[in-house]
Amino acid sequence: MENNIKTAEKNDRLEREKDFHNEAFSSEKRQTTKKYYSTTALSKEFYRTLTQNNVKGKKYWNMGADPGVRLLLLLL
Repeated sequence: MENNIKTAEKNDRLEREKDFHNEAFSSEKRQTTKKYYSTTALSKEFYRTLTQNNVKGKKYWNMGADPGVRLLLLLL
């Protein structure tokens, strides 16, 4: 019974978190954070170019991605 309660609480939390992120990324809610991300634009572009130019024919690991941002690559 206790396991069922913990599972239900976890599922409820995950559902609320999913709803929050779906709403945040589909609305203008995150526009105010763009100023923080703009400070890293040059570094991101350098990293993207560096990895893209050196990944052909190699294996890479997809570390993750943000909406509107290219995948981060880790060369193996």
